[in-house]
Amino acid sequence: MMSANNPLSPEHFPGVTFDLTDAPDRADISLVEENLILFNEKGSLAYDKRPLCIFVRNETGRTLGGVTGYTNWGALYLDCFWLPEEIRSIGGAGSHILDMAETEARKRGCSQARLYTYSFQAPAFYIARGYEIFGELPDYPPGHSQIWFKKSLCERNAQ
Repeated sequence: MMSANNPLSPEHFPGVTFDLTDAPDRADISLVEENLILFNEKGSLAYDKRPLCIFVRNETGRTLGGVTGYTNWGALYLDCFWLPEEIRSIGGAGSHILDMAETEARKRGCSQARLYTYSFQAPAFYIARGYEIFGELPDYPPGHSQIWFKKSLCERNAQ
């Protein structure tokens, strides 16, 4: 039987099943990701994706916080950025880490950076650092917004 949400019946796909899971195999995820990369490279540029991470460590080498991200296609993407309160309260560590990431991205030939944050996290920090909002998803999470930022890393435009 066809429905508005699923107009095609299983007979349209002989020999195929659709497996919804919240516990995927790593091999299945890799297959999808690797084939998407191949597809994207046919229509664009070869991936040159490299991790770019900066970790704050104490004197024993224990990681206290930092930022994770990567560079690809001439752009820096910052994913997770977290510092413990005792580091944030001193001031300047976040800016120092962001400077380090942007400097390394420029060395890798990147001309732009992008990231997202939430309205309850650090949008004012990124605005003060020269980032511009280019998208917002209201009410995600409920009562807040997800805010996407970009920044030119070209020397004439960089802060």
